[in-house]
Amino acid sequence: MNGTDLREYVERAREGLDDAASLSLRNTELRLVHPFLSTLGWDVHRPSVEADLAVPADREPVDYALLVEGRPAVFVDVSACGDPLDEAEVDRLDAALSSAGVDWGILTNGRSFAFLTRSGDDVERLRCRLVDLPDHEDVVALYSKAAAESRIASDAERAAAAERLDDRREAVARRLTETLVAAADGAADDELASATEAFLDDLVETLGGSEASPDGLYADETRSSGSETPSGRTGTPPGGSETSPEATGAPAATEDGEYIVRFFDGRTSVGAVGTATPVGTLASAVEYLIDQHAVDGGISLPWRPEAGDDAGKAVLNHDPVHPDGTPMAAHEELANGYCLLATLDAASTRVVVEELANAAGLRVMFQGDW
Repeated sequence: MNGTDLREYVERAREGLDDAASLSLRNTELRLVHPFLSTLGWDVHRPSVEADLAVPADREPVDYALLVEGRPAVFVDVSACGDPLDEAEVDRLDAALSSAGVDWGILTNGRSFAFLTRSGDDVERLRCRLVDLPDHEDVVALYSKAAAESRIASDAERAAAAERLDDRREAVARRLTETLVAAADGAADDELASATEAFLDDLVETLGGSEASPDGLYADETRSSGSETPSGRTGTPPGGSETSPEATGAPAATEDGEYIVRFFDGRTSVGAVGTATPVGTLASAVEYLIDQHAVDGGISLPWRPEAGDDAGKAVLNHDPVHPDGTPMAAHEELANGYCLLATLDAASTRVVVEELANAAGLRVMFQGDW
């Protein structure tokens, strides 16, 4: 994006503002917002622009998430052209950014714009009218696809630097300590050594940032559905003979779905799982929470969500049996040995994931076909 692109967009958009008061929300998006995103380099017809993205905040989904390498980089909320951009709407976008760990957001009705940038707990807000966009070209450019991709590349470089520094920590710590001790004429060598170790710890953590794998999925946990059971094993389900979803009450798997769960520790993304079915993703999520965050140490088995409506049924247990002694009609045997109820629909699956994540001290964000 350059200044000429932005000025041309403003001129075209101004021509469409004659009947602004009568523009519906949808027409505001089509006539004004989509062209604006295109000016920034985002193609609304490609997977890099995702509509109606659910966020952990107590609000409806974000209107648009602009993705880089499958991860949200910018959130965009839209109001109808005739509606004002009040501070409450800006605060709602800020809440979405904070809950999802995204630092860049835009709120617009096509006539006015609010640009949000988060840095830790600090939030910078710039509000301007459509006609004033060219005067703020340097700010607007920060929300372009090129700028977002550049930030992701920078994050990758920082993570690589953190990994290299961590690999060479002992040698680096020794050299730094020797230099500091020499500068202090041999005084306080123990204190300097401890301070150096603490400095390197902070530096590696600061550079490292997110612990998610490069494609945003934890440990390559994307598993296909097809003829497989949710865990990716083919053939008979745990327990013996083949059983269809209709016979067991389990929801039928969507062959071409995409169900992704992302986990956050505060504002830091720490991992994600995804498969083609809700139950498959639930299995991956439970395995992740147990293996990486020891959630099984904070719950009692047999376990069921507090929001569950049947106290006699367990979702997770050591054996495929409910508390009342009845067997689980369909279950998934996890890699870590636990048995997971496999008859949950997407909505129930979300409840289970959220409660288990909360037990592990994490927040979640759902993406895809939920």
